[in-house]
Amino acid sequence: DDRPELTVPDALEILAMQVQQVVGTSGWSISECSQNCTRLRGVRSVDIVLRPESGLSVMTELGPPSYLLAEFPATAKALAEGTAFVAAVDLDGSDPAETALLSKFGYRAVLGVGVPAGQKCFLLEFFSHGDHRDLVEIAPLVRVLTAYCASRLSGSQPLHRRASWSAR
Repeated sequence: DDRPELTVPDALEILAMQVQQVVGTSGWSISECSQNCTRLRGVRSVDIVLRPESGLSVMTELGPPSYLLAEFPATAKALAEGTAFVAAVDLDGSDPAETALLSKFGYRAVLGVGVPAGQKCFLLEFFSHGDHRDLVEIAPLVRVLTAYCASRLSGSQPLHRRASWSAR
């Protein structure tokens, strides 16, 4: 789309909504890395949590407005390298900080994709109440689409790495 007012977060939001509709993820989040790359600040999100007392899924705002990257090694690596990771409560090798946050909010798995975009970087996350396998399956495609959005709108060149993502 050639809309001059379209920003990288705008494009990532459009992508997130489409992926959520097609794949059926439980929620998504777009965060922006601070200038010194020590904090991650939430920009946009759709969070749907399960209420155990009623069994209903409800939309909500999750978590604090920002996180220290040092506390989330898988996220920090994805942002630094422009890669992706999957963490799940039942997946060996998952980042313990990620799985603790998943458990706190009632999710079972997350796909995180680092999106370098010129002088900025973003994290696009998809959350699941179910199994992590769907997230593992879509990870390579989401990486390609996020890299395209970022390079097209920020003028930056995508990182040319071998297809690299990990189920952590």
